[in-house]
Amino acid sequence: MKRRVNLFARREQTSQLTLRFSQVLKGGLIGGAIMVLVLTLFIGGFFILNDQFGSAQNSLSQIKRYILLNQGFSQQIREFNFKHSALQSFLEQDAEGYLYYDLLKGLFEKTQAREQLIEFSIDNSQKVSFSVQFENYEDALLFIQEIEAPSFTEPFQSLSIGSFSVMNSGDSLYELTLDGVFIPIHATRSQAN
Repeated sequence: MKRRVNLFARREQTSQLTLRFSQVLKGGLIGGAIMVLVLTLFIGGFFILNDQFGSAQNSLSQIKRYILLNQGFSQQIREFNFKHSALQSFLEQDAEGYLYYDLLKGLFEKTQAREQLIEFSIDNSQKVSFSVQFENYEDALLFIQEIEAPSFTEPFQSLSIGSFSVMNSGDSLYELTLDGVFIPIHATRSQAN
């Protein structure tokens, strides 16, 4: 009897090895594909970030150039803001002196005395002080009589004579200082309407 070599006897072990080899091969291919995908994403992300960084660098250099070119304009903007804030604070503290001065000049035009307004001051609470100068005593007396009339005192809450003096500088000049409080202009205008 001849002994034969059974070539197919180890077939189970070989098929198990082939099965494991194919599983490792599939896992390797899948892992390799994933690695290639991750590497592709990493390289693509690197190029995108590099492009964005270059764009940001370009924008930064343009902004720096713009700032260098417009420093004078920036200084003008700062000066404008300073002047604007100064104007705002002035307007908040403004006593509207010109309106009251104009009102007082209108009252003086109605008088018959020849007076000269030499000093005028007013604050935010409409407290006023003004000095009037006269060339002769008769004009001073006439003015005092006229300021007692209701038409002259109408825009005032109060009005009183602060001082009356004679100035001797060659000619005799008479100076009358009056102190008072104006009725606020907006109240006077609303009563007139």
